[in-house]
Amino acid sequence: MKPSLLLTGPVSGLERYGDAARSAGWQAIEFPLLEIHPRRVRFSLELDRPPDWLCVTSQNALPALLAERDLLRGVPCATLGHRCAASLREAGFRVEIEGVRNAGALAMELFQRITLPTLVLWPRGSVSDDLGRLLHGFGAQVCQPVVYETLERADAGPLPPARVAFFASPSAVEAYSRRAARGEVTAEAALAIGPTTLRALESKETWFFSRLEALAQPSPAELRNHL
Repeated sequence: MKPSLLLTGPVSGLERYGDAARSAGWQAIEFPLLEIHPRRVRFSLELDRPPDWLCVTSQNALPALLAERDLLRGVPCATLGHRCAASLREAGFRVEIEGVRNAGALAMELFQRITLPTLVLWPRGSVSDDLGRLLHGFGAQVCQPVVYETLERADAGPLPPARVAFFASPSAVEAYSRRAARGEVTAEAALAIGPTTLRALESKETWFFSRLEALAQPSPAELRNHL
């Protein structure tokens, strides 16, 4: 029998991680715990002047950006990973930084390129403000409108049994932990998409996991290699 991997996320691109797990010989159970609700934001009303840099850390921010691409097309972009960068280039945006794996590394990479004072536009989700706080610490002015909300799915149903549970965000760890506390069945081990999610696992009472691990890079290819 194939070992089973419970994929609790990411919400965007979940099927790519499922395909990667199946190509590694695992049974992939696609079971998103979260859902994304976009917000309509007018960047022209949020900004005092055109931004010097645009930071994009999630595919979920793309609809808001595409709606106002004419305003932002010439602004240099800094992104996490490569998928956001590819989507932005396809839409005509100017990507200068990509392939960075977490908010801390992105802030440091950006800090090495900017000249203060600098205005950074970071359209973000409703959960984490880590990048904004880091950039503020470096002396940058940050405009960070919330362009999507991350909410726990109310209709997900009980957790399916699996050998390993895969998490793509601290929010998914929170949602899973609440279910575990109610007595729902849990996986034997947990695998995080990266260091931030791993820290969330380590900070929770995850006694129900026998092992905690993280991918070296946040990508479906790395998941396949890890399995």
